[in-house]
Amino acid sequence: MIAQKWMIQTANMASVPIYLQSQVMESMITQNLGEARQESQDISMAVLDGADGFILSHETSLGKHPLESAILLAKAISEAEQIYDHEQAF
Repeated sequence: MIAQKWMIQTANMASVPIYLQSQVMESMITQNLGEARQESQDISMAVLDGADGFILSHETSLGKHPLESAILLAKAISEAEQIYDHEQAF
């Protein structure tokens, strides 16, 4: 997590978009829908840190819940963006 925070910060300081991909919602591949809570928190924190986007791969291509994975990701991003004060950021 420390390396991820550093990479997001470094990319933001250089005005370079940064996308997170690997194991964003790994539990959605094989497990139940309710077990993605920690991953939702990780997504929200990454948004608040300044991540520009997320890429789902195995979650949607091999997972048991591809549609639910995308919906849960969108909800986590939306909730995090709603609490972020964009006017104070600059």
